Amino acid sequence: MNTQLLNRNNVYSDINLMIISLILFYLGIALIFSSSIFNFNSIFIELIVLLISVFIVTKTIPKIKIGALRSASQTFFVLLFFAYFFGISSNFQLVFHHNWFDAKLIAFDKMVFGNELSLILENIISPYLTETMMFAYVSYLPLLIITAAVAYKSGKEKGAAEYLSVISLCYVFCYLGFILFPVASQTYFMPEKYSVPLSGGLFTYTSELVRNNFHFPGGSLPSPHCTAATVILWACYKYNKNVFFIILFPVILLYISTVYGRFHYALDSLSGIITGFLSIKTYPLVIRIIDIVKNFFNNILHPVSAQNSLIE
Repeated sequence: MNTQLLNRNNVYSDINLMIISLILFYLGIALIFSSSIFNFNSIFIELIVLLISVFIVTKTIPKIKIGALRSASQTFFVLLFFAYFFGISSNFQLVFHHNWFDAKLIAFDKMVFGNELSLILENIISPYLTETMMFAYVSYLPLLIITAAVAYKSGKEKGAAEYLSVISLCYVFCYLGFILFPVASQTYFMPEKYSVPLSGGLFTYTSELVRNNFHFPGGSLPSPHCTAATVILWACYKYNKNVFFIILFPVILLYISTVYGRFHYALDSLSGIITGFLSIKTYPLVIRIIDIVKNFFNNILHPVSAQNSLIE
């Protein structure tokens, strides 16, 4: 076993255990629902290779001597892993349910707003507004990295580890939500309903490039953008309130842009914000559970040390 995962002095071990647990969970789902997964063999092999790669990375990063470089490496590992796993999750969207739940979310919008919200927003679409919204939408990635730097500058590796732990937990909740409540999103479920195109400049082009090349039906509820953005706000407020007030308005625009840009329904975005708060609140409990697991395996692997600690 990779002892770095159980090492109490490795501040990133909790994050890595969460990542490995997510892979193992999906491997279990793949085995149980193999008949529901298209191209099961290749997906299963991909998960095994990913698991081995994660073990290698988690053993390598702690060997980096410089704290800032170690933190940066862990940050990019976490963000790249969850970005890659987002694509893998597309193969599991309909393992529990065999139909999309979009109609339920559209019915909610009609009950509250009179129509699906992104269709209502067609009335105010303009190139300038679209470009502003898409700027907010694509700011998601740099904000993830900037917040890691803010947490590290204020709290060193413990600060960065706390932020990355909560971000990891929020993504884990998202990937569970994709399976439990599969939602295709508007552009896949009802593309024919739109009559006004989203025209803008560079940021609009970038957003559409991402949509056309990296998005897929599903991966919608809860919204990963809104979930992570909520954690970003929390981390910036905790570690640097000046940064918090600078990014507050762009993040509010980001929330709105997920619906305006036809990436998510209103309930996707709202559930994402709630999931972000849930991640922040449940993080201490999750860490306590992980510590119990680490202690259990440490006692098995090092029974003499466990006996000595009991005697002391």
